Amino acid sequence: MLAENQEGHRLVRLLDGAEGELPGLGNLTHARLVARHDERVLLVFDRRTQRWQLPGGAIEAGETARVCAARELREESSNECSPDSLRFLFGFELFLYGTRFDQHPRTELGALFEVPIHHLASFIPTEEIGATLWWSGSELSHELDGIDAQLIQLARPIAPAADQELSETTL
Repeated sequence: MLAENQEGHRLVRLLDGAEGELPGLGNLTHARLVARHDERVLLVFDRRTQRWQLPGGAIEAGETARVCAARELREESSNECSPDSLRFLFGFELFLYGTRFDQHPRTELGALFEVPIHHLASFIPTEEIGATLWWSGSELSHELDGIDAQLIQLARPIAPAADQELSETTL
């Protein structure tokens, strides 16, 4: 096990192979995104879990993981990127003890992408996401999801900096 989050879900392993091979490996359900700006990583504040996390979410019917990641970035942070601008980092396997959508324990696969953000959008809070933060690696106001913390480390560690930029404080 590489990491565990506050619900007990586990990051079991990283998957070898190319992006195009992921759908053939099993239950590819979601994508997450490490968006970077000036050596900072974008985090979004989930109102339900009261935690910071990477932008990302469930892959919709007919959607690729890449398109999902770009859509989730827009929906959760108001920032835009083309799916073609994303760089695939790796696939990963999670063991979930059950979620609000499916109560049965199961294994799911996800894809992690990276993208530089050059033009920051003004954040508009949603029912799901209360704030965004360009995180420098320093202390946070609320917990960071344990699995996302490990994914950030595996993507490329960031050095702590003295200041952070909070886009919205409606937590």
